Amino acid sequence: MLEIPNVSQDDYTIIDVIKIHQLEAMQQITVTFNQNPVQLSKPILSFTREGKKVSLDEKLKNGDHLHTITHQSEPFILQDIFSIIDIDVSSLSGKTFLFY
Repeated sequence: MLEIPNVSQDDYTIIDVIKIHQLEAMQQITVTFNQNPVQLSKPILSFTREGKKVSLDEKLKNGDHLHTITHQSEPFILQDIFSIIDIDVSSLSGKTFLFY
């Protein structure tokens, strides 16, 4: 469980907690797609409040109790890029992909 200071701001979020406690919440890697850098991310921490998962931009209130869940770090795979890049596979017939 994380201790957080008394919340006086209306927009105090879990992102603020991550910054204050200097937590690594995401695993990230930068790859190049069509000569452009693309950042892939996977969560390595998630947060719950009263047993329910909350998003990183969730606003907090005084008295909230947050619990962290640490996820096992897994390697990125080729399929991960398709969550960010839209590729119309119907137009790829006969095309070649170059991976390096």
